[in-house]
Amino acid sequence: MTQVRRRGFTLIEILVVLGIISVLLSVLYVSFDSSRRSARDSERQVELTKLQLAIETYKSQNGQFPAAGCGSAGEWVGNGPSTATGFENCNSSSGWIVGMVPEYIAELPADSRFETTDNRGFMYRTNADRSAYKILAHNTAEGKFITQYDQKFARCPYACGVAHCPTGGVTAVPQQTTYALYSRGAECW
Repeated sequence: MTQVRRRGFTLIEILVVLGIISVLLSVLYVSFDSSRRSARDSERQVELTKLQLAIETYKSQNGQFPAAGCGSAGEWVGNGPSTATGFENCNSSSGWIVGMVPEYIAELPADSRFETTDNRGFMYRTNADRSAYKILAHNTAEGKFITQYDQKFARCPYACGVAHCPTGGVTAVPQQTTYALYSRGAECW
């Protein structure tokens, strides 16, 4: 009698292959997710840099920095939610920085992590005579954290006092998840 050999895989072999594939996919997903977070952080930094250039161009043509859109001087305005800290909720289309779109920048940035329940998003503040400003990507960093005050996008501490950021012996930890750019005179905001 001759035995007929069947060709194919056993159930155990198929399960082992599926297990290996799932482990490889989970490793790839973790790596890919980290890359996506880093890319979003890079995008926020680029958006802040473009916004800073537009704001500086506005000042060179108008003699002062642009006004805050839906708020007033001394208040934070942006595309994030209102909070008890005085941040006024605006959105990109309502012009949270007055007179910028479309002459100085195509559109005002909106953060991809914006959520109505969190204090996250792009923010802008100017003083009463509009001689100083600060822009933030507030509480949005996902992987490229600010660890020292001498980093480009570091925000100075709230209480500047005698010691100004980044020199003067400041030992406090910077806001790791907030990126900031600002003019002279807005360091302590």
